[in-house]
Amino acid sequence: AGLTVHPGAGNRGSTLVNALAAHFQQRRAEMPETVAKGFPAKERAGLVHRLDRDTTGLMVVAKTVSAHNGLAVQFAKRSAERAYLALVFSTPRARRIINTQDAGSVEGNLARHPQKRKEMSVAREGGRRAVTNWRVLRRMPYGCLVECRLETGRTHQIRVHMNHIGSPVIGDRVYGDFQGLPVELRREQEKFGRQALHSAVLGFIHPDTGKKMRFESNPPADMQRLIEVFENYGA
Repeated sequence: AGLTVHPGAGNRGSTLVNALAAHFQQRRAEMPETVAKGFPAKERAGLVHRLDRDTTGLMVVAKTVSAHNGLAVQFAKRSAERAYLALVFSTPRARRIINTQDAGSVEGNLARHPQKRKEMSVAREGGRRAVTNWRVLRRMPYGCLVECRLETGRTHQIRVHMNHIGSPVIGDRVYGDFQGLPVELRREQEKFGRQALHSAVLGFIHPDTGKKMRFESNPPADMQRLIEVFENYGA
């Protein structure tokens, strides 16, 4: 969290791409040219997917061009496994989908917001296909811990889709509307300072060995504490 993945209009330098490009440039300089050709180009820097700046958790970086190409195919075909943990908002007795179902799927094409061009929104027409499958892991007085699995990988997909069904990710300052959240929990949310979204599972076939790889990551300590605060509220 806190590290931008790709350079953009507001941040050209301090990004993961820049750091990786510098790393690979140094590695290329230290080895024979025939070996160096196998390293990722500066423009790609080994990245095959991304996380939002304030989302924590797992990412994969390819160390060679062949590995990058093999992983890119898996992500493009949606065969890579990706699961996220999200703490989402829900008020008691509210008529929200997440209060009446233990699992579901959000299918809504995503496009740039017509007025707020830095934001994404569910498009009435056009846009790019986006599907998020979710299931409730734990219910709390003013929220739920959910697992979200992606069939597609669009910008801000989980955040936009969960907000679309009335349960925004806690701490999401862009898409979240937290009217009805008690003052004490609002303070905890502000103290947390980012969206409570964590890349928890990443699985793929190793592009060179063909071996199935699967990695799991627990949420960072501050997110675990926030979950406990929401879970114990009113107890």
